[in-house]
Amino acid sequence: MALRIFRLVRSFSIELRVIEKIKKNLDDNAKIDVVDLSGGCGAMLQIKVSSDKFKGLTVVQQHRLVNKCIEGEDLHGFRLETSSLS
Repeated sequence: MALRIFRLVRSFSIELRVIEKIKKNLDDNAKIDVVDLSGGCGAMLQIKVSSDKFKGLTVVQQHRLVNKCIEGEDLHGFRLETSSLS
């Protein structure tokens, strides 16, 4: 039971840290959705980011910007979807 609670707290904190890092390093007005796909351990995330900063950039360039924002996070993997708000 305690391990399950720890996993839920850890997963939730990783999701919040990812959101905070993207907002701080990319765009405070970005629309960001982060979902834990790993059953609660936070190792695999789905990240969706919509930002005006992506306007005119290729998908690869958009993904590079987000990857740079979340460097250093202890993630096994993540799925990333990006789009421009406008």
